[in-house]
Formats: sequence, structure tokens, C-alpha cells
Amino acid sequence: MLCLDHHNQTELKGGFARKLGPDLVRKYRDEWVATVTRGRIEIERRLNEQAQRLPQYERSFVDPSATLGENPALADYLDSLPDLLLATVRSLRTDLNSGVTLDVVMSSGEVVSILESMWVRLARFYADDHFGDDPGGFLSAHLDEQLKWHSRLIEADGAGSGGTVVRVPLSNRNVEAAAKAVEDIADALLGLSCKSTEHVHWMARWRNAVDHRAEDWNEHSWPAPSFPAS
Repeated sequence: MLCLDHHNQTELKGGFARKLGPDLVRKYRDEWVATVTRGRIEIERRLNEQAQRLPQYERSFVDPSATLGENPALADYLDSLPDLLLATVRSLRTDLNSGVTLDVVMSSGEVVSILESMWVRLARFYADDHFGDDPGGFLSAHLDEQLKWHSRLIEADGAGSGGTVVRVPLSNRNVEAAAKAVEDIADALLGLSCKSTEHVHWMARWRNAVDHRAEDWNEHSWPAPSFPAS
């Protein structure tokens, strides 16, 4: 729960009790938990707003009620996700490309938080308790295993052998894993009920956002799909 500077203070000149005491560590922990909670509430608010105001020309699903039957809200929500991810990447682009380890890791963590919130909300379209009592915990366990996998691959000489520099590629892998989790659950929810052209259109928009090519995307890049008259 501590940043690098505060963690260092627990070990220098006398150790934990003398440099950075337990009470202060608990204070930092509580502040961090409160910050994360506020951040998740804000993310949920942004997700709700984005789902409501996406222009028709940017939508992948022309007729949500026809596309997903009893779940037009799912089509509306899915339509908003690529733009929301692009907006997130744009807002964090300076830190993501800074080359400063801490900035890259922290900004990547913000992207992962957005992606996790997307996944948890999509999980609500499944039956109750489909992912257990805590869908977020279910996802976290999956991402943790992915992170362990990549950590073992990157640090050939053992855990910690790569130093702090490995945190950057691990952060990138974490973003990729979280983005793939959102893509997978969206793909599963769309299933056979979605027209293939709409499905492909949404997937193209999503992968474009994941690739962080925000400057190459505009409202004309992915025109709404057209269908032959029935």
C-alpha cells in the first residue's frame, strides 16, 4: 500500500518503528483506500455518462433492440467503451510516454482501473453470482495470475532480479491483459445474437483504442456499418 518513497522510509535508519511508524503507515493506507474508492465512484459516473451521449454515427450497433434482443442497454454500453478508453489514453498520454518509471506505472494503473470497471459492469449482464459474490475479485485473481506469468518470463534470474525497470513492461502487460479481458467478455456477450458486421465494427474500434492510437482515430475512421435492405 506504500509508494516507493514511503516504503523506503520504513527501512532506513533504524527500521520500521523509528523512521515511519505503524500509525503513520496505517494513515497512508486509509488515505489510499479512500482515494481508490473515490476513483472508482468517479469512473462509474463517467461510464454512465458516456453510455448515454455517444452520437449515432459513432455507434457500432444500429438497432440495439434487434441486435441484442432483451438487452439493448448492453449495446448502448458497449458502444461507449472504445471512446471512453481513447479519452482515458489521451488524458494520460504524457505520463504513459514519459519514460519515467513511476509515471508510466501509475498512469498504466489508471488505465487498468478503467478497464476493470468496464469488465465488472459487463459482468452484471450475466446471471447473479455467475462470477461469485465479488466479480471484481474474480477478475483480479485472473489478472494477478497473468502478471505472475509475465513476471517469471521477464525476470530470468529470479524475482526482483530485474530491478524497478521491469515494472514498466509488467505494467504494459497488465494493461494488455485487462483490455483482453474486456474484449473477451464483450465477445462472449455479443455471441451469435449480433450481426457479424456490427461485431467486426465494434471490435475494430475497441482494438484501435487498446493500441493507443488516439491521434490516428477520428469520427470518420470507422463509419457506421450499412446493411442490405431485407
